[in-house]
Amino acid sequence: MPVMLRPAGAVQDCGAAVHVARVSDPDELATAERTIVEGFPVSALRPWRKGEGLPARVLNVPGHFVWLARLRGRPAAAGCTFDDGGVVGVYWLATLPGHRSAGLGRAIMTKALAAHPGRPFMLTATEAGRPLYESMSFRAVATTTWYMRPARTS
Repeated sequence: MPVMLRPAGAVQDCGAAVHVARVSDPDELATAERTIVEGFPVSALRPWRKGEGLPARVLNVPGHFVWLARLRGRPAAAGCTFDDGGVVGVYWLATLPGHRSAGLGRAIMTKALAAHPGRPFMLTATEAGRPLYESMSFRAVATTTWYMRPARTS
């Protein structure tokens, strides 16, 4: 998977008619977490269990933002960013299957980039996400392989 970097700089408004907001309360955090789990292709996260991936304490971690995109009032995409003071990392950007290719990932990325205009951004892209990131001035700087344990069975 490509590790991608975007230098600091302005971002153009994507013009999407999507409401994207930074999550600030535990109920919205649970909604964002569920959206990520249902939209991200990692079976180890399923079935969704509230607070397992995004416990409520993340709302108080300096630099950690969770973003939720709503389409016609319904959750459709979500993701996380973390600003360590030098670089902003992007994590778990996911769109629900029924809403893919509708500009929701771009809307979240645009909002996140605008929130940190003086910072470079870094992420590890899936092949499905790579075209979006390349269109937003991210460039591959390395390649990584992730190994994951199989999902737990009870």
